[in-house]
Amino acid sequence: MEERAIAPHQVHRKNTDIKQYQLTILPKMTKPLGYYTSYTPGDEGLLAEMQEAWGSQFEELTNVERTWMIMKIGENLCADFDETEDDNSLRDGIEKAVERICSDELSIGDQLRLIEALVYQVISS
Repeated sequence: MEERAIAPHQVHRKNTDIKQYQLTILPKMTKPLGYYTSYTPGDEGLLAEMQEAWGSQFEELTNVERTWMIMKIGENLCADFDETEDDNSLRDGIEKAVERICSDELSIGDQLRLIEALVYQVISS
């Protein structure tokens, strides 16, 4: 029987099995690292080393490693934006919303899609 993909907005219950979630909902990273970054084959440097170590689609990384990298890169970017933006204070409600997210009020799928939405907003701002 063919497995049907489920749109993120169709998942209403919490799903704590990340492997099942990935198989049924999230698309795999199907494009190589160079699609998302400035890396091109033949380049040297960090991106080339990362691709060599973990594959062109980061298939050799675990989810713990991927999310740890997201967290650490986010911390670095937050510090950079903190230095360059005029108003770097958090508005009321932001910290409380994150506390609720971290207390598992949102499903894993919603948390991942929220990260994706926030990344796209930072990229386009």
